[in-house]
Amino acid sequence: MAHSIVTDVCEGVADCVDACPVACIHGGPKKNKKGTDWYWIDFDVCIDCGIFEDLEPALGHMPPEQRLMMDVGCGTGVRSMAIAKALKVSKLTLVDRQNSCHVKSASGISLDFQVANVESSDFAERFSCSQTIVTCISAFHEFDPIAALNHLMPILIYGGLLIVIDYNEVGWQYADRAVGTAEGPGLEHHLNDKHQLLRTGLGTDAGIKRFWMSDVDPNLPGKLDIQDMGGIYMVMYQARNWGEVK
Repeated sequence: MAHSIVTDVCEGVADCVDACPVACIHGGPKKNKKGTDWYWIDFDVCIDCGIFEDLEPALGHMPPEQRLMMDVGCGTGVRSMAIAKALKVSKLTLVDRQNSCHVKSASGISLDFQVANVESSDFAERFSCSQTIVTCISAFHEFDPIAALNHLMPILIYGGLLIVIDYNEVGWQYADRAVGTAEGPGLEHHLNDKHQLLRTGLGTDAGIKRFWMSDVDPNLPGKLDIQDMGGIYMVMYQARNWGEVK
């Protein structure tokens, strides 16, 4: 475990809560000595996911001014901006079906938001060959996976990266713990996600490997790498060209 939150230093901003892919950051009781809310990391759940810092070798051929990133299914955009900073991008385009974004431009990173559905037939045409980095973080399970891939790959330039990170069954156990029995939109969204995972099979290690290694990989004209990271898995595809996944 490489990171911790110092209770009496915590400012209570809570961006880290949305950014965490395995929901391991929780609010503490009462206030700290500064009189602000504070948060703590459940070390038993944390997977030390500073994974984007390890992608620099794959991006070494791209100077920062050419690093144009799109995050699909961005939600609030907090996680997207954290990733954009780690990858040293110059522009971040946030995409979701509705605008729930509340992040602002960071130093050296211009920001754009687009309402769009990756499953729509005009998505690829609308953003064709416009991005060097496309990410889909803890949202891929919400889409039809074949339709999503067929519409995401054409927006990558030659040599660009598609990065998909999502939960496996261990990660969904963490999410279950975080959501608990709370009622409201969060629980409803969580249950809908689990229903979609049952339908696609992408919520289990076996289903994830079958989809990416058997259904997708043989049809891709580029390099595909899949990593099991405990509660989450990461798929990275580097485009040599693009074609349709059957």
